[in-house]
Amino acid sequence: MGFVYYLELVVWFYAVKHVDVSVASSITTPWPVVTMILATIVLQEMIVGYQILTMVFVAISIYGLLYAGKKKRAALA
Repeated sequence: MGFVYYLELVVWFYAVKHVDVSVASSITTPWPVVTMILATIVLQEMIVGYQILTMVFVAISIYGLLYAGKKKRAALA
């Protein structure tokens, strides 16, 4: 667990240094969804309705962050 957290921090700070914070935050946002998918595949866990709904909200949020960042960069150019 410690190494994975360290790796996430390295990626996070690298991303913040090179892109907007809104785009960098989209790097860590999908990790719970990835964990859920891996738990389903590896541990044979069942996915329930509210988890799918949450996954949709995460996807919409990531899209919104990327769209807002793109729009902001276009306004500055």
